[in-house]
Amino acid sequence: MPDRKRLLFECTGLLLVSLGLLAGCATRSATTMGANVVQRTFSAHAEIDQAPLNPAFTYVRVTRAGSPAFLALGANRLDGGLNRETYYSAQRETLELLDGRVVSLEADGEMFRWNTPSAPYWVSLELEPGRLANAGTRLLSYDRSIDLQAPYRYGYQESITLRALPPSEAKPRYIKRHDRSELVWFEETVMPAAGGTAVGMPWGARKNLFGLDPKTLRVVYSEQCPYPAACFSIEQWQQLAQR
Repeated sequence: MPDRKRLLFECTGLLLVSLGLLAGCATRSATTMGANVVQRTFSAHAEIDQAPLNPAFTYVRVTRAGSPAFLALGANRLDGGLNRETYYSAQRETLELLDGRVVSLEADGEMFRWNTPSAPYWVSLELEPGRLANAGTRLLSYDRSIDLQAPYRYGYQESITLRALPPSEAKPRYIKRHDRSELVWFEETVMPAAGGTAVGMPWGARKNLFGLDPKTLRVVYSEQCPYPAACFSIEQWQQLAQR
């Protein structure tokens, strides 16, 4: 294990485990496919926001159904010009973001991968300020595919439509450290692609919400549903805590 990752678990693991953030995983079955990923990563603890965090690490606050957890940044690299961040829990579950979008969840031998080669770069939207001002405009659509391991499935296709939202229409449920009115908001509507439903993955429509820093067009808050059993918010945390 690389020194950075080993240090991460040594420095953050005792804190997270002692607070009881990560309960046991759910029993895997065909009807709860992927549920263990979500349950292990997002177990509840009421005192999490008062917990001291190691200033040597960057964190995201992830909340599902009102139950928060902090995940620590373990890897950060450029991928095709986009920022790819990998966050770890104390139990070594991983959450991977590419340009702020969830592209990977992994826990207890179960793994999801979302392939989004045609997703728009957030920073590229800065080139079209007129379209941003016209909130509610259907900006563009793109497709993504999903792969699942344990059991292995592939070939599920989804179509996503992106539109801008005025701050008054954005309703972030779990935002803590950022002012909603100061962010640039976008909404994604996710739909099954025509002919793209894989056996055992009958996922329906759902929405994602993204709040961007207007100066950098970096996602600082989002609410994402990578699949129906996994809807959660992600808020950049340590950057503000260090100001």
